[in-house]
Amino acid sequence: MSSFSSRFKSLAFRIQVYYGLLLATVIITFATVLYFQQSRLRMHAIDDELVASHQLLTSKMETNPSVDDWKVPLSFNVPPPRQPRDVPYSSVWHKDGTTIYRSSLYAPSSADDSTSQRKTEQSPGPTLHRRGITVRNRGSFREVIGAGPRESTVLVGRNIERDYRDIRSLLLVLIGTGLSVFTVGLFGGWILARQAIEPINKITQAATEISGNNLSRRIDLKETESELGRLAQTLNGTFDRIAIAFKQQAEFTADASHELRTPLSIIQTHQELALSKLRTADEYRETIETCSRATERIATLINKLLSLARLDADSSSPLRISTDISGLVVKCRGLSEPMANAKRLSIVSELREAWAMVDPSQIEQVITNLLSNAIHYTEPGGSITLAVESISHGIQLSISDSGVGISESDLPRIFDRFYRVDHARSRDSGGSGLGLAISRSIVEAHGGKIEVESTLGRGSRFTVTLPLAEKRVTEVPGYT
Repeated sequence: MSSFSSRFKSLAFRIQVYYGLLLATVIITFATVLYFQQSRLRMHAIDDELVASHQLLTSKMETNPSVDDWKVPLSFNVPPPRQPRDVPYSSVWHKDGTTIYRSSLYAPSSADDSTSQRKTEQSPGPTLHRRGITVRNRGSFREVIGAGPRESTVLVGRNIERDYRDIRSLLLVLIGTGLSVFTVGLFGGWILARQAIEPINKITQAATEISGNNLSRRIDLKETESELGRLAQTLNGTFDRIAIAFKQQAEFTADASHELRTPLSIIQTHQELALSKLRTADEYRETIETCSRATERIATLINKLLSLARLDADSSSPLRISTDISGLVVKCRGLSEPMANAKRLSIVSELREAWAMVDPSQIEQVITNLLSNAIHYTEPGGSITLAVESISHGIQLSISDSGVGISESDLPRIFDRFYRVDHARSRDSGGSGLGLAISRSIVEAHGGKIEVESTLGRGSRFTVTLPLAEKRVTEVPGYT
């Protein structure tokens, strides 16, 4: 679990780095796009202003030959000028280079314009052409140049230093905001990563403290709505099942020891009595017979324990062939009839041909166990009913008796190993308490299920459901 925690921390760090890079990429991309878009929009607005001023000046030149009226109106300056150098300027040249009109000191003469034009041609700058008008930068000025009336050239421009400052201010704002968002994002991601790792640390600590001697430790469930909360809940369920398995194993060991101790005690006691003094031949025979019965009981118990061990250890599916379950019931009934006749029990068979995919020898063991229980716990003169039929989802085998029945409180544990109903299935009058446990393991290994219905004093009904077979493969002797 500690290795899992370290791997999770490493994964959380890598995820945080990844999202940090992703966040930085998003912020830089957004800021860059916004900066260039705002710069482009500001330059377009200035260009539209200058082009409109150029067109207005050209219109005045066509309608009014008076040079005094050719001043560019301030209404075209956006934003309003804060100082004189923000005021738009204009110049008009004749085609022979003579300056016709010059509005301010910031407006170039024809000679200045020629020099500037040559510099622009030698080192091309951001020169654009819009509707027959050339747009260019001249130092910190933005200018448009186009043809005017009477073979003249008209230039309109203005200082754009303040616009550049505004754009640089926007860039600084974007950088500051981006760094702030990035810092907050990294810090928040670090806090979230710590909060995500903390439950893992608690889970690791709790899982480390759980051992065979301390199975009561559980993970504290405080955030059951989160994924880690559900993981902790699942682990707690697993620990519960492990604790139950350990408890069952301890009980199984104790019960098995007790079962073996009883016949061993009988053998030891009779041997000591026989050796304590000389006995007659009949007494020795009786002692040997008693020891033989105890030995037989030990052998039976060991065989059942070995059967359970094999069923628990073998996780593979048993060898299955298509078998007529009714034939197996007839065979098992024939073997059990002498015990039933000794108690004057009537056995009624309601058998229909029904084929299932099973291991015949194992299913015979199940039928024999259930039938033996029915005979043993049915009072003399009672009845037992054996029934086999095909149902929609498999084969159903039922064994009903009119015996002592099982109380409702005992039904949930009737298939537990070494469990007996006290008043009817003591160690003296009953078996080892393993027959039903073995039967359930066999049936579940075949993909079926075994169920019981019982009423105390009225009898019990055990029902086994097995999977259907597609075709007949083998016949079981004894079926008619």
